Amino acid sequence: MELKCNDIHIYRINISDYNGSLLNLKKIMSEDETKKADRFKFTKDSQSYITCRSLLRNILSEYTNINPDEINFSCNESGKPYIENSEIQFNLSHSGDRCVIAVSLISETGVDIEKVRDIEDLTKIAERYFSETEIFYLKKFQGNELADNFFRIWTLKEAFIKATGEGLSFPLKDFSVTDRTGKIPVLSVINTSAHLEKKWTLGFLENESGYVSSFAVNSEKIKIIYKTYPAEING
Repeated sequence: MELKCNDIHIYRINISDYNGSLLNLKKIMSEDETKKADRFKFTKDSQSYITCRSLLRNILSEYTNINPDEINFSCNESGKPYIENSEIQFNLSHSGDRCVIAVSLISETGVDIEKVRDIEDLTKIAERYFSETEIFYLKKFQGNELADNFFRIWTLKEAFIKATGEGLSFPLKDFSVTDRTGKIPVLSVINTSAHLEKKWTLGFLENESGYVSSFAVNSEKIKIIYKTYPAEING
């Protein structure tokens, strides 16, 4: 699979499309992945994990020319996975019945997807995790608009910290993805960080109704390319 230096290949996956392929998908998982899949309390969570993890292996195989079951993943100190001895970068997120996978050559790439849903006390959650600028921005909205904009901010912030590789060790309050005028996304520095001194591009991905997803990459010139993957996996 050809991947140019500024390309971001995005795969949008309907997890339920692969319910009939679970046995074949599970065959390519590592022993550790299989054990993790078996530990889930709920069957749906186990099936989602099997589908997302196995499709990730299949997709990455097309870029690395490594058999899906032979891809070796390692993790950095914060738990962000990468492929040993490969320049291919990737990130995965899933929510509800949807999964998003990003593949690129850009060293810091992150994606996040969330199913828009009713959550009690959205404002209190925002006050706990969002910057003052983001909280001010959300006060303009109520009802469905509040939920939509909450998840727009949330996915942008999650995509960014996933791209940096630091995860939640990077406090969500330490940066903002909007400004008081309503411009979004705008990545601004609140507390000093080497990550925020770099050139970043943040944005929203195309999604079906009811879902919001975002990306963050450490590059100014990028090209988002949406890719498809077969909805049936044969053994």
